Amino acid sequence: MTFDDGTRFSAGTMIWGMFSTMFSFQGRVGRLTFFGMTTLNFILMIMLCSLILASYGFSLENAQSPLIFDALWPMFIVFAFFSGSNLSYQVRRFHDRNVSGWWMLAWFIPVVGSFLSLYQSFANLFFRGTPGPNRFDTVQSQAYVFD
Repeated sequence: MTFDDGTRFSAGTMIWGMFSTMFSFQGRVGRLTFFGMTTLNFILMIMLCSLILASYGFSLENAQSPLIFDALWPMFIVFAFFSGSNLSYQVRRFHDRNVSGWWMLAWFIPVVGSFLSLYQSFANLFFRGTPGPNRFDTVQSQAYVFD
């Protein structure tokens, strides 16, 4: 199958496009995309961590088992993967509000960073993005359908 711009469709290009979208820090995303993708990432992370624990024989009956420590590294890799994806969506949501993603570094300031992260997370979920073009626009971010 060939698209109008001459590129060919394949499963590899689809998978690459999905991963490049999940980890791109360029452009903007609207509230619906931000909420949907971060929720999906959270659900998938919980499911994968549950599967990892189940594959190591973890259950509520043997919660004190040393097997839980064997499962920590695979769970850390899953957590890092989905945290990186959520970080990219958070930065692109900042971009939609015409705010630099570097503001996330302020979250690590003791005490003040906690309040700032709560405010910015609330703003990312509920405040409308900048109408029209802003300084973080890309061609792909201009093509979104929902806010």
